[in-house]
Amino acid sequence: MLSEIVIKYAAEATLISTALAGVRRSVGLDMPRFLANRLPQGTAQNFAHKYLDVGEFCFEKGAGLFRKAAAGPEKIEPLAEKVEAATEKVAKAASKGKKKKASE
Repeated sequence: MLSEIVIKYAAEATLISTALAGVRRSVGLDMPRFLANRLPQGTAQNFAHKYLDVGEFCFEKGAGLFRKAAAGPEKIEPLAEKVEAATEKVAKAASKGKKKKASE
């Protein structure tokens, strides 16, 4: 129950930070960083910068995905094959873990 609430608020905070990153990139207005720099030096300012960096990271990854999608399916298919191969590896590792637990 508590974990669901924490996950919900973390996801919402990430969305807000990502939206701020999008505004910064599209408009050029860097108000969040300006306000973060006005915080007292130390933990609060470091937290604010890390929070905004998470949004920048998420925005960059999302923009990269859209760029790949705009490039066409010939660029995405190799990526899908890599995802399938990684999924198979994870499934094999999980089945080996279950077999080890069953034998113990």
